[in-house]
Amino acid sequence: MALNIVSLGALADQVEASTAAVLALRAAEPEGAFLDLGAGGGFPGLWVAACHPCPGVLVEPRARRADFLELSLAAMGRRDWSVVRARFDDGRWVGVAGGSTALEEIQALSPGVVSARAVWSAETWWAVGSSLAGRRGLVMMHVRPGAPNPAGAAQLASSALGGWEVRLLRSEQPEP
Repeated sequence: MALNIVSLGALADQVEASTAAVLALRAAEPEGAFLDLGAGGGFPGLWVAACHPCPGVLVEPRARRADFLELSLAAMGRRDWSVVRARFDDGRWVGVAGGSTALEEIQALSPGVVSARAVWSAETWWAVGSSLAGRRGLVMMHVRPGAPNPAGAAQLASSALGGWEVRLLRSEQPEP
């Protein structure tokens, strides 16, 4: 059975970017769960689950992809990871297919790292990601090498591989 979750042409790119994500995580050693919005075919979320000990949540609104992610996590034995069918829209979580318990899980989560590869522009993702990560969490940015960091971002770690650089950023805003 073919799932067609990731195109063959994009696979090498996805593997490079996901490997860079794991290397950046290892360099920063963040605490807390990994939250991947728009997890899609599992890059970088499944890659992180396979290569890093942190717990995590994969957020994916589409049923077929969410099912694939659940099967993959189960095959890895990662019971400390879950898949939630939802999307983050206009500053709030919106459940898909009536998952109110799952929504409560991500609303209560204080993630150590938030990621959303290829979901929003870098500027939009920084605004969304830094609001979700809070002052202590990190925002994972997938950018081309040499791209500037968003205003107000302090870089904690970075890893470049192939045509991608993954940066872990924290808000420069002081804690109240």
